Amino acid sequence: MRPRRSPTSTRPHEQGTTLFECLVYVALITVLINLLISTHVSATRLSLSSTAALDRLASVTEAGEAFSESIRQARGVVESVGAYHTGPSQAVLSLPPDPADGAPRYVVLGHSPEANRLWRMAVVQRDGAFETESYSKCALPVTGLRIDYGGAPTSARLLTIDIETPNAANRKDREAVVYRFMAALRAVPGGWAP
Repeated sequence: MRPRRSPTSTRPHEQGTTLFECLVYVALITVLINLLISTHVSATRLSLSSTAALDRLASVTEAGEAFSESIRQARGVVESVGAYHTGPSQAVLSLPPDPADGAPRYVVLGHSPEANRLWRMAVVQRDGAFETESYSKCALPVTGLRIDYGGAPTSARLLTIDIETPNAANRKDREAVVYRFMAALRAVPGGWAP
């Protein structure tokens, strides 16, 4: 007959975990959770940064296309309309006359340093007075606008626009970002330009 062992007796080959092994498992799980959380936070920050960069690029493109479209519709650059004068940060363009009554139309493109925004104003001249038809500002913050006429402004056919925006991080130690757009005047008095 074999001696019986009590159910509480331990055998060397029995499976089980000691307190030390449990603490090692808890430590490993904690490290893995920390790694997963830091990866998730980094991915979220990268996603937000990418979204902000894409939004900024879309705003710049929208502003550039709006200015370019105004330039393409213009018949030419004029020296001034009312209080607005053509210069390195502002362009006064002559548009085709109003189809309803033949009144001269103009568009003024510029930069407001106080508001740090680009703006576009459509003006019509009736009875010797200038009336504003429309006025719009771009949502994009802008620190500067430079317009190059390629010579004398009133004989310009191609305008180059440099839009200077603050850096994405909005840090003083980083330079501003400059976006360049070029647009040609399409409507030419007396027909199309060669």
